[in-house]
Amino acid sequence: MADPHADFPTCPHGIPCYMTHAELDMLADCARRVPAGGLILEVGACYGGSTATMALAASEAIVVSVDFFVWSPLPTMPASAAQMHANLKAAGVENVAVMDADSHHIGRLWSHPVDMLFVDGTHEPQDVRIDLENFGPHAAVVCAHDFGNPSWDGVEPVVREFCAAEGFTVAGQVDYLAVLRRNA
Repeated sequence: MADPHADFPTCPHGIPCYMTHAELDMLADCARRVPAGGLILEVGACYGGSTATMALAASEAIVVSVDFFVWSPLPTMPASAAQMHANLKAAGVENVAVMDADSHHIGRLWSHPVDMLFVDGTHEPQDVRIDLENFGPHAAVVCAHDFGNPSWDGVEPVVREFCAAEGFTVAGQVDYLAVLRRNA
């Protein structure tokens, strides 16, 4: 299978984003299902491309995006909360709260219900595990990026362990985006 991410970065809404258009379409579809006033929680935003996709698809929901902004793939555009705010503003996004923080610290304190969780932070297995363990039990739906990606082969086993432990099923996958739903 050819790598679906071979031609990146893709720039939806003019914001660099390391997801395929098919992955972004699935992410937007999940976001559209979040009710007005609902909460979408994103772990890992970089420049805000996925953030803008979810926020525009669910304009009456609140999107909380947590990123420490320590990784920047484009040398000409350092990742930062300020850069992300500027990108979101340029895309016409108004329903996002950006938290420039360590998701592990925020997650240890998290107690709010989450309608949709999107995990795309650091891809080290222990970090993915911590984010899923901290935020996942509060979530109705979880989207996990780089599931099945051979470049990040530790993501899929950790996601599957989370599913088994917390009663979720991989309900769909497009390229490297998996959608997890609670078992009935």
